[in-house]
Amino acid sequence: MSAVNNFVGRSTAFTKLPYFEFADKLAQSPNDNRQHKLIRLPNNMIVLCTSDPDASAAAASLSVNVGSFIDPPELQGLAHLLEHAIHLGSTKYPGANEYRAYIQNNQGYTNAQTTSEETTYHFTIPFNAFAEALDRFSQLFISPLFDKDYIDKELQIIDSEFKTNLQNPLEKEYSVIRCFFDPAHPASMNRCGNLKSLSSGTLDVREKVIELYRKYYSADIMKLAIVSNHSMDDLVEWTVAKFSSIKSLGDTRPNPLPSPYDNMCGKTIRYQKEADELTLYFPTPDINSLYKAGIEPYFKHAMEARHPGSLLDYLNKQNLATDLDAYIFKNNGYSIAMLVFSLTNTLEYTKVLNATLAYIALLNSPQEAFYREVKTAKDIAFQHFTKPDEHKWTYNMSHNSHNRFVDYKHYLVKDHICEYDENAIAESLSLLDGDYTKYPMLLEKTDTHELWFKGRYSSPHGCIMLRIYLPSNDNLIWHARAKIMESYIENVLEDIIGSGKLAGINVETGYVSDAICIKASGVSDKLTIIVADIIERLKGPNTQFKRSKQMAEDRLLERHAPIKQLRSEIYPHISITAVPLNSVLLENMPKVDAKMDIDISQCYIKLLVMGNFTESQARAIKIDCKPMSPLQRISKTRFNISPGHYINLRQNSDTTSVNNAVLVAIHCAVYSDIKQRMALELIGNMLNTHLYEELRTKQQLGYHIIAYTLQYGQTCVLFMEMQSELNPMFLTQRLNLALSCFNEYMNGMEVDEMARAAASIKSGNFNSNAEEETHFWRIMALGSYEFDIREKEAAALQNITKEYLLEIWDRYYSKSCTRIDLQSWVSPPTIDELEKYPEAIISLYKCLDAKGIAQYSLDDLQQLEDKWLVVHPSKLDPRINFAIESAAIGSTYLPQGHLRTPEGKIIIDNVEQFQAAQKVFDPPLLATTATPKY
Repeated sequence: MSAVNNFVGRSTAFTKLPYFEFADKLAQSPNDNRQHKLIRLPNNMIVLCTSDPDASAAAASLSVNVGSFIDPPELQGLAHLLEHAIHLGSTKYPGANEYRAYIQNNQGYTNAQTTSEETTYHFTIPFNAFAEALDRFSQLFISPLFDKDYIDKELQIIDSEFKTNLQNPLEKEYSVIRCFFDPAHPASMNRCGNLKSLSSGTLDVREKVIELYRKYYSADIMKLAIVSNHSMDDLVEWTVAKFSSIKSLGDTRPNPLPSPYDNMCGKTIRYQKEADELTLYFPTPDINSLYKAGIEPYFKHAMEARHPGSLLDYLNKQNLATDLDAYIFKNNGYSIAMLVFSLTNTLEYTKVLNATLAYIALLNSPQEAFYREVKTAKDIAFQHFTKPDEHKWTYNMSHNSHNRFVDYKHYLVKDHICEYDENAIAESLSLLDGDYTKYPMLLEKTDTHELWFKGRYSSPHGCIMLRIYLPSNDNLIWHARAKIMESYIENVLEDIIGSGKLAGINVETGYVSDAICIKASGVSDKLTIIVADIIERLKGPNTQFKRSKQMAEDRLLERHAPIKQLRSEIYPHISITAVPLNSVLLENMPKVDAKMDIDISQCYIKLLVMGNFTESQARAIKIDCKPMSPLQRISKTRFNISPGHYINLRQNSDTTSVNNAVLVAIHCAVYSDIKQRMALELIGNMLNTHLYEELRTKQQLGYHIIAYTLQYGQTCVLFMEMQSELNPMFLTQRLNLALSCFNEYMNGMEVDEMARAAASIKSGNFNSNAEEETHFWRIMALGSYEFDIREKEAAALQNITKEYLLEIWDRYYSKSCTRIDLQSWVSPPTIDELEKYPEAIISLYKCLDAKGIAQYSLDDLQQLEDKWLVVHPSKLDPRINFAIESAAIGSTYLPQGHLRTPEGKIIIDNVEQFQAAQKVFDPPLLATTATPKY
């Protein structure tokens, strides 16, 4: 039979049942005289058979690579209940106590344990009863009965176990710690379970146990180890015959999880316990793949050393601590290093902490002397191997064999492997440096690139973001070229993006005026490969110009909902920055040279590497290029718009649309004034609720009515949007009325509570890796490098009062503010009409026209003294009622120059000319100076 993954097809000696045997030689201590065979059953279960003529008993242990982390939140402890319930009889042996009784009646022992990611079942028994015991044992996993009556009794047993655990000091400590875990993480749940967590009036617990078993208990994630004095042929025969019927469901393990300890970094938790102890937790990435490097024994040896100059020697001499234990616990996706100190005085714990962090900093460069000591101890233990008892051997060989990175030839000796890897040890120790700021670190900065790095995602997830600045300028042809470049990059990388999705990697690309933007996120070990492929593809010849240009033109001509049209051209309309209109870009498309090869030999690169990477992996990502001169970098023009009320009207580009739209933008605080900016965020949130209640719910003016704040350049802008079949001037009138009573609305709000709630969100963790990546990348693109901005915003929110909010609102919603109204019309008034007639008259005219009342012209309405005569009372509706009231109030016509409305609002007729009339303004950006590490 052929070999499959180093396993060769075999048949059992007696009944010729098929199985697979590991083809290579298993590494084994010269002092281990037992016979071992590693086999794989047809259902993909891995089994270690050990024949030992000198054994004192037979033993078996089966470990399933799932544990309490698969518990549903509504039934915490369900995996533990499954561990109990699976013993309650099988189809072949239906007695609920038959398995346990057989083991006990033959002077044997059996037990099981559920941890976070493993559930392990094991027994020991005299040799003569081993074959029968194996048969009963295997049937528990092949066809368990899950007797309901006995499951109810097991609930009582679990509840008793839970109460007993409450007296266990280690369980007490873990119960305290998990209160600070992310509530969404399974580690925060009650892993043991009790009557309360496993009882539900609406859920059938037995059915949920069966559901969990059927979903996760797959032979593919099971490891079995058996040992006896029987011949190897007998052991293999029994194993293949009895365990091959366990169902293969594929790899049913959950995806790797982030560390539950990450959001605890920098926190101090105090609680009363019997001993004076200090425990330090260091969340680290998954180190399962580094099992050969000896990181665990190196860390343990270095930290627990008692020789002169060691940490414990110093703490003893300072009368701070008497003992220290070091551990590393490994999970699927993250690890946790732990130091437990026995203190002489708990009040002095900060001195112990500072000394520990200083000592770890000394160890960041691997100490070869420590390694030699560890290696020598490992070699001695390997050469003079002492055989453990059968129960301990099988338990360790099953429970501790789920590391998918371990080479099968090291199956027996994985704990003895110690191949010095200086880089792996250095990278691992660097994660224990106590730097919990959680901000990106500048690793390199040259005249061609800057490399930022933030590691320590405790999962295989990672993200690499690049911004490649190319030689550029600020003319119209270049902006048109940028639009084509967006489509061009998308076309060039189309197949890479598609193949990335198949590999679980999401690739996003774009082009913004002067830079290629690339973001690749997903499983970290593939990201560097796909980013390298992208860079090579960008260096290739241009073969996509014609298609890319057509795509760009199509996108510029796309018809969108009116409010989306206004948003897409917000920059040029409100004149925050000199970006041309879509129509201008279309005019310049024919002038773009068809030769669009991307030359990245001369560029400047900003690179951010985040996730489960090491610094060396981040530094290995390079793009060979030459520096650009300052003249080759684009200089973006920004404008300081003079205070006033501006209005710009346009006709919907989609002639089939029946909707009008209004987008109001009020220029407010400079971005660097954090307190004002946070006040405006609160105002935006409250205003959004107020407008929704007044204009959408009560007045039914349209479906889309929102308010929000955004940053444009260095300016904060308060936006309000409305989309409706009603004419924009009527919508603006209703909006103005709602704004005029917003003061009263704010007075009735619990502002202090809202500010505290917002501060809590700002000071808390990011909701996802993607949110964190976007946050840091935005700050880098902005160039401020103010990575602690969330903490500053949280502090500012704590100091915001209702009085301050009212002051800010009055300051920016006044005659001296800068307000721009963008209006998208189905049928807009002309510029002449805007100059001649008040908005209230135009609004009334449009409202009457929408109702089919067409006998009045604008002049008629302007001259009519009694506006209530325009419509018969039977045709009156609330909207026309309001329009008449507004027109009746009228407005004083004070001509104030060309292109102004009677109300004095400035009409933006030509955007380019309007931009040219403004003062150039670019407030200084407060940037944090960073020094590169290398």
